[in-house]
Amino acid sequence: MRGDVRGFSAVELLVVLATLAVLATACMVLQRPSEVLPVELAAQRLAAEIERAREQAVATDGEALIAVRPDGHYAARVGAPGTLSLGATPADEWQELPDGLVWGGGTAARDPLGQPVGALPAQVFCGADGGCSPPAPAAVYLLRSGREAQRVAAVTLDASGAVQAWRWEMGASTWKPLAR
Repeated sequence: MRGDVRGFSAVELLVVLATLAVLATACMVLQRPSEVLPVELAAQRLAAEIERAREQAVATDGEALIAVRPDGHYAARVGAPGTLSLGATPADEWQELPDGLVWGGGTAARDPLGQPVGALPAQVFCGADGGCSPPAPAAVYLLRSGREAQRVAAVTLDASGAVQAWRWEMGASTWKPLAR
């Protein structure tokens, strides 16, 4: 017997260190930024900007242009009918997708309308009546994480001017509407 020696044994110290390592790993995993939220937020933001531009076109008896470029930029502009174009959009009016996001369908083989994933619509015009000129049946803007191809969201714009944001659920292989 060792009288009143104080301290911890090597085994007790190893158990404490192992427990701390497990907790630290769990905290790092939980704190890892998810790619889901930025993709969904970007889709909701794009949908809101499209709606805002369309509503301004109606309010001002003008026209709205929704334009995208493959490099991750987009613009939603309002002006007098016949004055807006993709090429004439000033550099400072182009918005950039958030870091890590790109255009594209990732693991989604079909868009929210059930069509095969297609090319990005370069431009869509909405008139003073609120109607838009998307490709049939609608313009579909697919956004995905550049790091995680299963993190996908979409925005659809149909001929009536209705805008909807969507979230891809890979496990179910289906699209779910995002609340805004």
